[in-house]
Amino acid sequence: MIELSEGDTVTAYMSGAGGYGHAFKREPLNVLRDVETGVVTLEGAARDYGVVIMDGNVDMPATSALRAQPGIASVSQNEFGKERMAWEDVFSDERVCSLTDALEKHPPARRQRVRNKVFGTIDSRLLVPATSRRYDFCTLLDECEGAGSEFDQQIVELNTS
Repeated sequence: MIELSEGDTVTAYMSGAGGYGHAFKREPLNVLRDVETGVVTLEGAARDYGVVIMDGNVDMPATSALRAQPGIASVSQNEFGKERMAWEDVFSDERVCSLTDALEKHPPARRQRVRNKVFGTIDSRLLVPATSRRYDFCTLLDECEGAGSEFDQQIVELNTS
């Protein structure tokens, strides 16, 4: 936690994972920069962006070959993939909105800690930054039997405390 005084400003730069367009069409040197700054892992560069990085450089022939694999370019911009679908099966828009409403009852400085407690109660792996260790949400959420019910219970407790 950063202690701030009145008038202090905190600026945080981070990836938002929203992006524009298909990730495999992103400029490889921009992906390399993300790897160098720790925003994307080497594995994530290949898996998520189709960029192969060897010895700190973009391997353009390998990147072109990876990006040319069948089915890669045909991904719809409205298709979010199996992990996103697994996440939303448990943490639906309705559930996340109910969490947001419950968090509004807490002081702004506490909201992130309360949110982390909710997700951490379900499974501590949900709190691990993707750049530290990436978990496959399909597998993780399969292992968290009853995660949706546990999430709902956490919201009930937040609303009654």
